[in-house]
Amino acid sequence: MAEFGTALDAALAYADRGWPVFPVQTAPNKRPLTSRGFLEATTDHGTIVGWWAKWPAAQVGVACGPAQLIAVDLDDKPDADGAFAWAELELEHGPAGCGLAMKTPRGRGEQLFFHDPNGTCRRKLGVRPGVDLLGDGGYTIVPSPASPGRGWKFGDPFELEDLQPAPPWLVELADGVAQRSATKRSASSALPARRVTPLTDAQVVDIRAALATIPNDERSVWLKMGFALKATGAGNQAYDLWTEWSYSSSKFDPVDQRRTWDAAKEAFADAHETALRSVFWVAKQHGYMGPMPAEPAPEVTLATAASRSVSDSPGSVPSAGMTLMDWQDVACLPPLEWQVEGLIPRCSLTLLAGDTEAGKSFAAIDLSMRMVYGLPWCGAAVVPGDVLYLAGEGQDGLAARFRAWHASHHHLLGEGDGGRWCLVSSEVPVLSEKTMGQLEAVVEFVVKTKGRAPSMIVIDTLSQGLLGDENDAKEVSPVLRGLVALRKRFGCTVVVIHHLVKMNQQRKKGDAPAKPGRDSVRGSGALTRNVDTALGLVVVGEDGSRARALETWKQKDGEKLPPIPLFLVPVLTGTIRSNQKPEWSCVMIPDAWKVEPKEPEEAPAKPVDPLVNEKAIEAFQESVVALVATLRRLGAVEGEGNRGGKSGNSIRLAMGRKRDTVYAAISEAAATGSIKNVGTKKDPSWVVPADSGTGGAQK
Repeated sequence: MAEFGTALDAALAYADRGWPVFPVQTAPNKRPLTSRGFLEATTDHGTIVGWWAKWPAAQVGVACGPAQLIAVDLDDKPDADGAFAWAELELEHGPAGCGLAMKTPRGRGEQLFFHDPNGTCRRKLGVRPGVDLLGDGGYTIVPSPASPGRGWKFGDPFELEDLQPAPPWLVELADGVAQRSATKRSASSALPARRVTPLTDAQVVDIRAALATIPNDERSVWLKMGFALKATGAGNQAYDLWTEWSYSSSKFDPVDQRRTWDAAKEAFADAHETALRSVFWVAKQHGYMGPMPAEPAPEVTLATAASRSVSDSPGSVPSAGMTLMDWQDVACLPPLEWQVEGLIPRCSLTLLAGDTEAGKSFAAIDLSMRMVYGLPWCGAAVVPGDVLYLAGEGQDGLAARFRAWHASHHHLLGEGDGGRWCLVSSEVPVLSEKTMGQLEAVVEFVVKTKGRAPSMIVIDTLSQGLLGDENDAKEVSPVLRGLVALRKRFGCTVVVIHHLVKMNQQRKKGDAPAKPGRDSVRGSGALTRNVDTALGLVVVGEDGSRARALETWKQKDGEKLPPIPLFLVPVLTGTIRSNQKPEWSCVMIPDAWKVEPKEPEEAPAKPVDPLVNEKAIEAFQESVVALVATLRRLGAVEGEGNRGGKSGNSIRLAMGRKRDTVYAAISEAAATGSIKNVGTKKDPSWVVPADSGTGGAQK
């Protein structure tokens, strides 16, 4: 059997086995660390590595349904001997033929693993005293270095033949127990027929996801969730959800569970949606970022949930959506998480503003694609995710920009995008107080089509979608509130691209240019006051160097980072235009001299004359050779006799060629080591390296 050095090694091994995994807190809590619990279990290596980089000591949880597993949990308790009860079942129905078993930390407890080809056997509790079934809708924790006391008792999980199919009698027994339990409960404690309000399938999925984020070891929270679920009026359906959530607690007692439920007063039975929303609001306090119930309703607070009576008015809470918490509860809220470390918080409203020619769209495309591929942005770590890119302007050049990005970064993409996606829209929905539903409808369509919400939505630009006057706070503020509601509902980050005022139009000759900042964002001041983060992309070079800087103008809950130097660099996309000339675009990069060769490895997207394309490449390579020769002629050679490096603009003047051609040649020569920067990141100065093979300046 394989030995694991770390919990991450174990998680990756089980994922390769085909078992979707997710991180779980260490004992005794055994609570999922992801926002949607076992519903986020995956076999994607990139996601798994990201989880265990954040929680290296996390236990490895396996979602039983997607893994097509049935785990028979045999507890060893004073009042229940699971092993004895299982032996009785095998005497009654025949040997189960188990080939894979795991010992658990609780006494002589163990779990027997069986294969469920359809993955449909639901989790069932109390099949016999001390015998529970963990199937679809539940999870188990498998052995790893993070789970002392757990180990494989017999069989090897990585030997496929050791996992035997579940015997038919076991599945039938589980279904029969469920039916008998439902009949018994309906006879003893069912709600009156007029008060039963069944939950929809969608509500059940969302409730499970919300409950998965809430700790279940504290009795007061356990009681409040039970009261709130019973208040939905869904009867046995709600009880099963409460029991399913409670089961992973070390304090779970099925007798106490049943007794507490039967004794609970249905204080909110006539306020179904109110009680349901209380479950989601508590979940949000513990990091839940999924959808809330569709209909808004007054919030039931923790302080009143257990004591409010039927006679209380449902409207006694003063504001819909309002939450009241003790300061101790506030102090226990999860910490701020980052989509881009130190720059863009997760689930935030972020403004990226810049001059007309600063390259805002290039920066937004770079951010979007780096999220999809999990690459750092501006030197900061990125949480990978899906992106919805709403492009309100520059659609004609979008294809070239995306091709240029891929041509420039193909060597960094590794094994692919891990199933993540970037959807691009050709327009921005109308943004106004009355039409924000259009944007929600677009996101809902994406969720329905792709099966999940995007992690980030980019609106490029705000002015292309804004219906009202951007200078009027009464027009802008409702739109920003709508965007905040959107990111709360779908648990995503919203990045809005916007312009700066034209600050230097009235500048007199000789005056220093005005420095852009937070107050130079065009339009109403509400744009910067009501966002979580404001980033500025400004041009810092006037000598044709294409130098930019990404500045943090506002960071509501974090430290402002120093300006990050960026460069807008021309790139060959690998496509030939109709006039048989190569297509060029640009990419935004942190360091101009660190760009790898831009020639794509694949053939051009369009069938072209190979001779024409070969000539274009030869012309580009000739420009690189001419660049090195020019630097030698100017004496810009590293070592003895060096008269100093040359800027990009001085090289362009000496070569007498177009700016785009020269700067593309500089990027290529720097990437291959033919030239070297001896200046700074902001003001590069280029020389021919001393070890290039020919020594001093060429005469």
